[in-house]
Amino acid sequence: MTEIKENEYPCYYIDSNRASQNAQNLYKGITWATLALMFVSTVLVSIKPEFTSQIPHFEFINGCILFISALVSVYLNYQKPERNWYLGRAIAESIKTLTWRYMMRAAPFQFQDEKNDLKNFIERIEL
Repeated sequence: MTEIKENEYPCYYIDSNRASQNAQNLYKGITWATLALMFVSTVLVSIKPEFTSQIPHFEFINGCILFISALVSVYLNYQKPERNWYLGRAIAESIKTLTWRYMMRAAPFQFQDEKNDLKNFIERIEL
């Protein structure tokens, strides 16, 4: 069995797959950034007061880190970049399944009328 290469799928699949991957990378990057900021803040608070008192504006720096972390969390909560990831993945998988059905001549593509099946395939993808 030969595996289908990405560039052999319809352009809608390629675009939705890439959009999904980009959204996934954005979501994961923002999530990791938030966790890293919270970890740094936790480590800073855990340092003994004898050391932190020697660092000028220590509380301000730690407060800024927590504030940035909170802003990033608010962004994640309101913008919901994971929606684009899930939506892109759903579209890509639907087109992939439809393409496979067309290639295998599975329902709804029975190839009794090739032109009609191709037209039907194109119409379903463009929905």
